[in-house]
Amino acid sequence: PIPCVPCLPRLQPRVRATVYEQASTVGGTWVFTDNIGKDQNGLPVHSSMYKNLRTNLPKEVMAFPDFPFPENMETSFIHHSEVLEYLETYKKHFGVDELIKFNTMVSKVSPVVSEESTKWEVTTKCLKTKEVETNLFDSVMVCNGHYSVPVIPKIPGLVKFLVSLSTVMTTVTTRGISG
Repeated sequence: PIPCVPCLPRLQPRVRATVYEQASTVGGTWVFTDNIGKDQNGLPVHSSMYKNLRTNLPKEVMAFPDFPFPENMETSFIHHSEVLEYLETYKKHFGVDELIKFNTMVSKVSPVVSEESTKWEVTTKCLKTKEVETNLFDSVMVCNGHYSVPVIPKIPGLVKFLVSLSTVMTTVTTRGISG
């Protein structure tokens, strides 16, 4: 939920928010795992992260306006684990943990239109208990990330390409890769 989470402290207490997070923690793409294939819930492991990745933007540009990175960080292009630590610290500092329903997959979002207003019916499934729940909300913000599903272009001869795309998409270290 991290793209959505920074707005929560500014909205509280005027807005009651519920954040559904399919993973068991915040961090999205910044959560590194050696796992490939399927996770413990049978869902695809979504990661474009590799073990030694550093940011391609300086931390000064990545920081939330009201929450800078720690001043004792000597380099601007930081390791992915430092970004994840920053996000965890942000979550704790602003107390947004209580708003997040972890291990919860959103399966459907539908408008409910009446003469007075439009509400949103959100159907979720708890990945731990398998319980399905439907709730009604005044508004919805979708922050699903854009690294979760690989986009593979249709290029003639791609199948003959020497590198398996599935291997590239699930590479977690650069050991053994050259060229």
